[in-house]
Amino acid sequence: MLFSRPFQIIFFLVIAFLLSPNLLALNPDDALTQYYQKNWQNTDGLPQNTITSLAQTPDGYLWMGTLEGLVRFDGIQFTHFNTRTTPQIKHNMVARLLVDRNGVLWIATSGGGLTRFKDGEFKNYSTTDGLPLDQILTLFEDNKGSLWIGTDGAGLAQFNSEEFHRQPLLQSVGTNIRVFAENEQGLWIASEKGLFQLDLNNGLHQHGKNLGFEVNTIRSLFFADDGVLWVGTDAGIYQLADGNFLSSQQLAGLTNETVLDIRQDSQLNYWIATESGGLIRLKKYDSSDVRISRMFNGFAIYALLEDAEKNLWLGSHLFGLTQLSNHKIKPYGPQEGLTGRSSRSIYETKDGTLLVGLEGGGVNYLVNGEFKPLPDWYGVSGKKIYTIMEDSKGVLWFGSESGAIKVNPGTGKQGVGEITNERPSTARVEKLTTTDGLLNNIILSIFESRNGDIWLGSFSGGLNRWRNQELTSYDHASGLTHNTVNIIFEDSRSHLWVGTRGGGLYRLDNGSFTQYSTKNGLSDDLVFSLYEDESAALWIGTYGGGLNRFKNGEISVIREAQGLFNDVVHRIIEDDFGYFWMSSNKGIFKVDKKELNAVADGDKENLVSQSYGVYDGMRNVECNGGASSGLLTTKGTIWFPTVSGVVEINPSKQEISVLKQAPIIESFSLDGENTGLSNLSELNASSGSIEVAYTATAFARAEEIKFRYKLVNREDKWTYAGARRTAYYSVLPSGEYHFKVMATNKAGVWIGSATDLFFSIAPQYYESWWFRLLMLSLFLSTAYLFHFLRLIRVNKRNQVLENTIQKRTAELKEANRLLAKMVKEDGLTGILNRRAFNDILEIECRRVQRSQGTVGLMLVDIDYFKQYNDSLGHPEGDRCLMEIANILAKSCNRAGEFVTRYGGDEFAIVLTDSYFDKVETYANGICKTVFEANLAHPGSLTADRVTISIGVGILAASADYSSETLIALSDDALYQAKDNGRNRAVCLRKSGK
Repeated sequence: MLFSRPFQIIFFLVIAFLLSPNLLALNPDDALTQYYQKNWQNTDGLPQNTITSLAQTPDGYLWMGTLEGLVRFDGIQFTHFNTRTTPQIKHNMVARLLVDRNGVLWIATSGGGLTRFKDGEFKNYSTTDGLPLDQILTLFEDNKGSLWIGTDGAGLAQFNSEEFHRQPLLQSVGTNIRVFAENEQGLWIASEKGLFQLDLNNGLHQHGKNLGFEVNTIRSLFFADDGVLWVGTDAGIYQLADGNFLSSQQLAGLTNETVLDIRQDSQLNYWIATESGGLIRLKKYDSSDVRISRMFNGFAIYALLEDAEKNLWLGSHLFGLTQLSNHKIKPYGPQEGLTGRSSRSIYETKDGTLLVGLEGGGVNYLVNGEFKPLPDWYGVSGKKIYTIMEDSKGVLWFGSESGAIKVNPGTGKQGVGEITNERPSTARVEKLTTTDGLLNNIILSIFESRNGDIWLGSFSGGLNRWRNQELTSYDHASGLTHNTVNIIFEDSRSHLWVGTRGGGLYRLDNGSFTQYSTKNGLSDDLVFSLYEDESAALWIGTYGGGLNRFKNGEISVIREAQGLFNDVVHRIIEDDFGYFWMSSNKGIFKVDKKELNAVADGDKENLVSQSYGVYDGMRNVECNGGASSGLLTTKGTIWFPTVSGVVEINPSKQEISVLKQAPIIESFSLDGENTGLSNLSELNASSGSIEVAYTATAFARAEEIKFRYKLVNREDKWTYAGARRTAYYSVLPSGEYHFKVMATNKAGVWIGSATDLFFSIAPQYYESWWFRLLMLSLFLSTAYLFHFLRLIRVNKRNQVLENTIQKRTAELKEANRLLAKMVKEDGLTGILNRRAFNDILEIECRRVQRSQGTVGLMLVDIDYFKQYNDSLGHPEGDRCLMEIANILAKSCNRAGEFVTRYGGDEFAIVLTDSYFDKVETYANGICKTVFEANLAHPGSLTADRVTISIGVGILAASADYSSETLIALSDDALYQAKDNGRNRAVCLRKSGK
């Protein structure tokens, strides 16, 4: 084959992108709140926060007119042009921008005339060139390519062939020309006298006597694709169709507010910029169905522009620049009707109704793109809903903080059916709590097995089974040694799996539990998600241990080190395209399942995760975990709950976004001075410092654009610059140079610059033969003189050296003394370190072996210290370690007790002359002291504060006094302390020869 399959895929995706102009257009079915919004103000690089006009040149740059000059934007950087930096701009107040059919940018100013930007150069036109007045209000290019200039006091002029012309026919139009428009009937002009239609063949005709508004209030004109003229005024919008004007009261109820700009996007939606009502969107489904939505109410929007990527840009008064674009992820929150913000559960019923459980907001259902709360008679209003499930009989189960709620909607069908505020007579609502036999009222998971049993997992209460209206309990006594149940799942072999918060994974067979934990290969004991694929492999999502695959009796682990986006996996969902979608605390990510299996099988070392976050539409990247924390709907969309509502993803529309605009070389600087991009031959590089600035004008996720560059005839490999937009070279030798730059985004398709850069460096004086000969002679003379002077100085230095040696010897002795102290001291806590521990323990074991006495060792471990670091950060973790070390040092101050840092979050206490008969009571007292220190620990599963577990090993009259035996005995005791619930001490003794 000529090309590989991956190349073919990328090639066709690029072609599809380039041939689909509406691919990225704003989705008209999304609410305004669901668009991606980004705002830039003067704190981000804008010179001033009022933007009067917007335009885009063919090279992709976005241009803004402000009250402080002209601004160019490439998606990352703002470049400012004003009277100080650009002499051809005569006034900083920009009234209007226009890009003509040849790609030339025209800048109209309120006092500085007209400025043209063409081929990288500015040129000014003023009254001295024939312009009627330097105060310009508007610009327009007609269908013949003529430029029309409307002034603020001297009427209008036409610009052709570098000359300004005045049409005598237009003298009666007025002196303040505000806006133009054009259709096949001619040019339309709005002035202080009203609305005029110009046909150079048939004369001038005035409109407006039947408009019903003052003629001096027209602010904008726009011809829509259907030929209708939209007129924006200080009293709302008017339309001219079939010779008649309609006012805003007749246009779907628009108010009589000042309209500054009107645009129609590529989806044929109308966008209206107002002076005080923000932005209005008119969405037309058909001729009789027009929907109005509004955003930024109270703000003045001066300018609108849909760019080449179909982003919508807003120029505002005092609010800077705003971009609206499509999301890859569609968010839903209180703005879309949710009665709460944070969600833990989402579920689709048999009839396709989508239900969302909220933390304190009850349950909402989705209807016509908006969420509404379930009626009060469902019994879930205001509750914290952890999980939702519909059983095979059509009964809805809700797991809440106050028990399980059973709702039979009474429709006689699967699903909730029609939701009514009044409770149907056939509906039934029941509640199961601890009084009915539940082990705990906080229900985290509900699941129905194939035989019709309903399983309920609780917080700290274990597992309940609901069968024949009776509850059966499974807890510690039944073999479920950890009683917080996050998720319940039945695999294809009818094994029931139970994921717990701290005890790992359990499999229930014939009433007996088998445990899988970190002891036998699981990467973490906090299990949040279970999924079985078509090969019967069980995928296990953990909280901190990444993703596990359980297949053929073996557990394989995939973590961040192998390319997984995050080691917290709340939910695993497989789409129809071979990808796993997973939610985490840091966002949503997807991975090709083939890559996951290849890494799990050992065939690959790494995989690639594609992550989604705020730039893709999430209002908060933190997702919530639980038994119902994500789903694939019957329509093929994926939903995840987050701390800021829920999000929807359409996997079929996650198309590759290929960078379309070629990178641009912006400037060339030599020794810090911008030389321009022309006449770069025979440069005099005195210091050899060269900087080449480049960019790529893309506005959809501009932060993700990466660059590489090279000097074609000098470098074999590309220099990867990442997001950096400047190439640096120093000490380049003389010669000819060819500079190239390329850009790409996440798609990985590199695009070369539209124009390469060529420059040459002239030879410097130090490259001539006579200069080199002179330097050689000077070097030899200097070397001889240096040798002669060195002989004179050597005797003096010998004496100084002898004195210095005596002084250094004394200093070295003192340094050795301090170093000996530092070698055995822990740098963080100040107590003895692991090296000191090894020495002390070895000495004590040999001593008691000779005396046949008793030696003891405490191993101290901070409970759930990893979660402490995850929730509060490593600096707080270091402070916690120092506090615990201080408590242990104060608690263990008897003679013969040595407190040391054992490693990480572990400490060791060597007991050589202690009360060994009371050592367990002594150790528990230390646990109590730490508990009473009341150090907050939000991530602990033991208590709300920092606790420790202690394992005590005692060797007495033993034949084996080795340090390894004593450490192993203490480690076993520590494990039992953790297994028994932590925050306690366990003592194990070993004696006998």
